[in-house]
Amino acid sequence: MACMLACQAHLVSALIRLGILLALSPVSLIPVALIPALIVFPNLASAEDFLLCKPDQYAFSAQQRLQWEGYAHDLLTQLAGDDLSAFFGFSPIIKVYHAREANAFAQSPNQIFISDALINTVESRNEFAFVLAHEVSHLYLQHSSSDRPLQRLTSANELIDQELQADANALKMLANAQLSAQSATSILRRVADQGRFNDDVLENSAALRVRIEAIERWGSH
Repeated sequence: MACMLACQAHLVSALIRLGILLALSPVSLIPVALIPALIVFPNLASAEDFLLCKPDQYAFSAQQRLQWEGYAHDLLTQLAGDDLSAFFGFSPIIKVYHAREANAFAQSPNQIFISDALINTVESRNEFAFVLAHEVSHLYLQHSSSDRPLQRLTSANELIDQELQADANALKMLANAQLSAQSATSILRRVADQGRFNDDVLENSAALRVRIEAIERWGSH
């Protein structure tokens, strides 16, 4: 019911915005391609409602991928400030791509990739913020796993250690932005429960459980 009400409010808000735009501008001056975007995703403020109301197996269009990339960038500025280059030492570039698996990864020097399946899996702004904070932490901490395959690393333990380091730094970023750390375990648990993984050791259920247990231990101290 809450989701239905949120979606209804989202649609009403979008229609109001569209009506105002039509009233203030000649219809001939409004690009036809822009009208669906105004209805589906009118602004960043409604992004969390949209998160709560996405249907299962939702595949993003090219336009929606761009919109989510913009939303992700704005959310990063809420975590780290307007000058991301000054905060991290680089300016993150975020790319949303289509995949069946809920996944995200970082690639040096400054790229973050997030699957639309993972965006479909998150259920709140805080969860999405943790995903972004975790991936940007890999780049900030200069982790080798951000863009190198498993076989070129020393061991699987090295990979897990880097995941835990990125989690710890991400939690600091959430705390500084006054966002709940519970979002970290909730999104990791939901991805683990889905059971859809690539062959990467970082994406299997056991590795995710190790991360969840570590975050819960940190929270208990």
